[in-house]
Amino acid sequence: MERSASQANQLLLSCGIEDLAQFLGLKPSTIHDRLCRRPETLPTPIDSGGKAPPRWLVEDVLAWARGEPRVAPRSTPQPMAYQGRGRPRKLARTGRGGAA
Repeated sequence: MERSASQANQLLLSCGIEDLAQFLGLKPSTIHDRLCRRPETLPTPIDSGGKAPPRWLVEDVLAWARGEPRVAPRSTPQPMAYQGRGRPRKLARTGRGGAA
């Protein structure tokens, strides 16, 4: 099922899950499942850094459809600082290190 570049650009203006599903001929739920279970079967999404839904750049999707090698994610997430479990101790909350 081949599409011209102009058709692909029209379908993928916003590059969301629904648009990618329409371009690939799949259901949006299938795209979501593949993102969770087999992300290597989809183009590399843009890392938004939060809980926003995944997005794709048109150039990346078209390159992936042509069979070009996968590109690294656009940005790398920052490592989270370890905070421990439960409520923080009083010393950590107040910022003091000695006795009160």
